[in-house]
Amino acid sequence: MSPVPVPRLLEAFDPRVTAFRTAKFSLAEDLDWLDRLRAMEASVGVILHGTRILEVLARQAREQIGLADADSRMNQGLLQLMVYDCLSKDTYRLLDRLRDLGNKARHVLRKVPA
Repeated sequence: MSPVPVPRLLEAFDPRVTAFRTAKFSLAEDLDWLDRLRAMEASVGVILHGTRILEVLARQAREQIGLADADSRMNQGLLQLMVYDCLSKDTYRLLDRLRDLGNKARHVLRKVPA
């Protein structure tokens, strides 16, 4: 039995979403890189790159609702988004878990399973 093909992330999102970019970031490019890491089964890379995407999108969301604070840590920013009803509790927990995994992988605080 052959494995079920995993859809590319760019195809999973509306093109209006993947068109998001800033001066230093392109969501389409980062999703493409994330797909490459997924294909290589590079779990640490997937976690780190997923956290990178999360950080940019969380910062942008906070700026759009007037909560921008350059000194704020991502965990505080995600909590603010939940408090201001921009994230459900379940979404907050999921994103905060990704943030925490990214920190543990980046600082070698935990072994990341292959």
